[in-house]
Amino acid sequence: MRAHETAPGTRRPRGLISRRRLAAVGLVLLLLLAPACSRNEVETTVDPADLVSAAADRLDQVKTFHFLLTHESGGTPILQTMLLTQAEGDVARPGQMKAQLDVEAVGAALQLQFIGIGDEAWLSNPFNPAEWQPLPDIAADDVLNVEALPEVLRKIRDARLLGEERIDGVTTYHIQGKLHSADLEAVVPSGAEPGLEVTVDLWIGKDDSLVRRVVVSGALTFNEATTMKRTLELSGFDQPVAITPPQ
Repeated sequence: MRAHETAPGTRRPRGLISRRRLAAVGLVLLLLLAPACSRNEVETTVDPADLVSAAADRLDQVKTFHFLLTHESGGTPILQTMLLTQAEGDVARPGQMKAQLDVEAVGAALQLQFIGIGDEAWLSNPFNPAEWQPLPDIAADDVLNVEALPEVLRKIRDARLLGEERIDGVTTYHIQGKLHSADLEAVVPSGAEPGLEVTVDLWIGKDDSLVRRVVVSGALTFNEATTMKRTLELSGFDQPVAITPPQ
């Protein structure tokens, strides 16, 4: 028997057994971690610009949706004499919107109902909601054109992926980018001036490419506070919506 061989019935040294066990454990861990590493590599190769482009295309396909627009540190000018602080309602393509508008006008906080269908629009009397006033030469997209959001999304620059977050039970990509203030004139015709830059955050459904939330941070006019923040929540995609002229 050679000197380095172990006699029958003799135990191998503990160090040798431990090293072999560690090697085996290490191999198992590598096999387990390999798929996870592959998944992470796939995630890191996602192009934020492609995600935003897909979201714009997907939103173009949606026929109806519900929206909620809120403001921090101010509001958005509408209809020349009003400051919009909140709007909630439904959009039906093409060119139809009904919404409840919270506004500040003539020194008072008012709640109005708005209906826009094509080139016609109506606004409720704040003191008698059953009474409606037609708005001459005003269309829905002259007040708030949420329908134009895909057009704005396509103008986002320097998009970067910040991670994944869940919104209302939906896994979303959180993406941040930049917009020129003039890019938002399509959505808020009376509330944006050229010459400024804002930060925009998007939350886009990972599985369906639907935009769930948009946050625009920064002033859209030179009179606004730089701390201004507008948040737009979207939901109820392609749900039945009836928008008719007021009776």
